[in-house]
Amino acid sequence: MGLPTLFYMKEKKEVKKMKKFFIVGMFCFMLAAFAACGEANSTSEETTQSSAGAENEQKGEDAGSDIEQQDSDEDSEMKENAKAVEDGTEKTTEAKAATPEPATENEEEKNPNVEANQAENTQNDNISATYRDVYKKKIADMSEDGVVYAFPYLDDDDVPELAVIDNGYGTYSIYTMKEDALFCMVDAMSTTEMTYFERSGSIALFASWNGGGDEGGYGLSYYQVSKDKTLTNEEQPVLNVTYNAIYDEEGVYTGEGVTNYYDRGEETDEATFQERLADLRITENSKTIGAEDALSKEEALQFLEQ
Repeated sequence: MGLPTLFYMKEKKEVKKMKKFFIVGMFCFMLAAFAACGEANSTSEETTQSSAGAENEQKGEDAGSDIEQQDSDEDSEMKENAKAVEDGTEKTTEAKAATPEPATENEEEKNPNVEANQAENTQNDNISATYRDVYKKKIADMSEDGVVYAFPYLDDDDVPELAVIDNGYGTYSIYTMKEDALFCMVDAMSTTEMTYFERSGSIALFASWNGGGDEGGYGLSYYQVSKDKTLTNEEQPVLNVTYNAIYDEEGVYTGEGVTNYYDRGEETDEATFQERLADLRITENSKTIGAEDALSKEEALQFLEQ
């Protein structure tokens, strides 16, 4: 075998050897490359997982913080409501109380009534003060000898009338208030006894003759008082009734008598007379004898001070 052949064969072996080394080297390089890529991917995944974990952990912490804050707020609100209940009111009630609601129709309807009642009460107080002062002045000017006083309610208002009873002269006078001044309704009417009928505006004068009683004669005359005129004995009564005992020709009392009834001067029967009494609200329950509750001058002035 010649030298060229040996050289060729040797060179061929070297080439094969180099190819082998090249292939092995490439294989190792590829293995190293794959290993490096796997490590890089592992590191990236770990980094991604770490970041995701950190992010989830932060979100969890934030959510927990939000829940804790919400619980804290709810606890605070519950405490405030409990305190408000203990104090007898809640925030909403306080807010409503702080902001006045518009008046309802019922309240608007009531307000005029309240104002009217207040005005009426004030007016009544003024009237009360006025009549007391006027009556006191009238009584102070009167004589103390045989004069007594009474305060009947003859009409429907809350101001009593002033009755002046002069026992020395046997007369009755009655005064009332008219336009804040003293007005005389009955001027010195002579009578044995005057009767008042409360809240009816009626009075009755009793008179007797021939010794009175069953063997004599007596009667009642009824009058209506008003603020329009002053009554005197010359005034014709609205109603009157008389009784007269019957005597025989020898002047002996027979034990009988006759009763006559009159309506505005015209004779009438007893039934009609009783109906007229009812129309005028003249009843036994409303009757007061004038002198029964009479007061002295000093007592009358004290009464008006009450």
